[in-house]
Amino acid sequence: MVDKKEILIIGTFIFSIVILSMFFVLAAVAAPTGLIINQNVTPLYDEGNFTVNWTAGGVDQANFTIYIYADGVLYTTDTNDSISGYSFSNTTEANYTFTIGAVNETLDQLNSTNISMYIDTTAPSILVTNYTNATTKKNTDQLTLNINVTDALSGETGSQCLIDVNGTNQTVVVTGNWCNSSSINLTNLDDGYHIINIWVNDTVNNLGLNNSFFVLIDTTSPTASFGTNPINNYNSSSADVVFDLKCADGYSANDLVLYGNWTSSGWHANQTNASSVNNTFWNITVSGIVDGTYVWGVYCNDSAGNSNWSITNRTVTIDTTSPSASPACTPSTVETSETVTCTCGGSDSGSGINSGATSASSTPSTVNSGTFTYGCSVADYAGNTASASATYIVEGQSSSGSSSSGGATSTFSYSKTIPQTAQEFKDIKKIETSSFSGGGLRAKERVKIKFNDEEHFVGIRELTETSATIEIASDPVQVKLDVGEDAKVDFDEDGYYDIYVKLNKIISGKADITIEYLNEIIPEEKGSVETTGEDVTPREEIEKESEPGGKNYTWLWILIIVLVIVVGAGIKYKKK
Repeated sequence: MVDKKEILIIGTFIFSIVILSMFFVLAAVAAPTGLIINQNVTPLYDEGNFTVNWTAGGVDQANFTIYIYADGVLYTTDTNDSISGYSFSNTTEANYTFTIGAVNETLDQLNSTNISMYIDTTAPSILVTNYTNATTKKNTDQLTLNINVTDALSGETGSQCLIDVNGTNQTVVVTGNWCNSSSINLTNLDDGYHIINIWVNDTVNNLGLNNSFFVLIDTTSPTASFGTNPINNYNSSSADVVFDLKCADGYSANDLVLYGNWTSSGWHANQTNASSVNNTFWNITVSGIVDGTYVWGVYCNDSAGNSNWSITNRTVTIDTTSPSASPACTPSTVETSETVTCTCGGSDSGSGINSGATSASSTPSTVNSGTFTYGCSVADYAGNTASASATYIVEGQSSSGSSSSGGATSTFSYSKTIPQTAQEFKDIKKIETSSFSGGGLRAKERVKIKFNDEEHFVGIRELTETSATIEIASDPVQVKLDVGEDAKVDFDEDGYYDIYVKLNKIISGKADITIEYLNEIIPEEKGSVETTGEDVTPREEIEKESEPGGKNYTWLWILIIVLVIVVGAGIKYKKK
């Protein structure tokens, strides 16, 4: 039988062994120490790939358990993937806390301290301020950018802006959430739109990109031009002139300026349109321009600062003053049938007299006696007009022609007489009216010729499209000729044809006739007028009709002359 004392001793021994065993177990499984995170970007932030390491606290650890909390809530548990470390890979943003426990076969012992790391996978925010998108620049300019950078988690420690427009990266350090630059290069960029690329990293090197802005490169000058108004060398009777101007550019036109070259003081901007529409006419009226001649030019520039003058300018003469008309008639006093020459002229100190717009209200005539008024109207090139008149006096007895049908006198008169030289017609030989300045004779126009020191006339009394009634005077003889017909006339009753006329053609109301000197004996069977035309009034008939009673006594005079000759011969015979 075992003594109670022995039992007590044995029990105490066993208890001691158990206690000692427990002490040795506790001593062998201790908490890990020296927790640290490796491969992290900063002590507090990482992009989600790092390793948690520690130092084993005892000598009998079978394993380690990792307790992972995300923002204070148990996220997951895992075991170590190395003796004293654990590789973490997770890009979900949170504040992760790691608790490491040592494990043997009978007990888990938790570490009494934790270690944490923030995961940041969001790129920073990039904001471009004070920049008008698609700003126009030349490729020789530099671009200014103000860039705001923000990052809600890891921040901008070590952040930089990488800016690229033309393929050349330019780096600007982020300072106080900003990376600003006024020297972004645009060298060698072609005309057109180009993307502005801006990259920025945050503290843990998340990379953000902003490529939503453009720059417009424009190195080509615009084209400045005038429209249809005013035409070049424009004469205006108004002090107000309308101008059509246009600025054309491949991208965007800007200022359009009309310049006036006031010759006394050079070019001056007269009108400016700072918001002209590209390739669209700007119509303006410049008012109150003082009389004078000016040169106008148009100038424009585009949004990039390229500029250009118009290829051609416009010369404009402002003339609001009427010209002066200056009619004159020389000589101022003439005899009937003499020549008076009247001229219609004028003067203008502005745009000048427009000779094509000068006209006379009447044609000088000396057929009838009296005092006559010659009206004259002139205009300048600006359209201003003026009129004046001159007078001349015709003295002597009025002359009139005879009609070809009944011998009654009429008040017919010629409106124009074309004088020839003082030469005898037989020395001139021939006159072609086609050589006259008008190209022929109109109705009521005549040519003066000199025959045996006497003045005679060949004129057109009537004119149709196919025929002309030609009058040969001083003793009027009229012949009506169709185109192509001719006539011979003896107007001094010497038995010889003196003049030959032929109607060549009629064009635009003007008769082209040939007037030729003759000294051709008249055949006995022919009269004093020989013509291939009709309606001829020979000189004999005119004389017959002009005698009282309408009888012709020529035969009686011839008989008397014969008797006188016979009687005279008889007397001479008796004396002999």
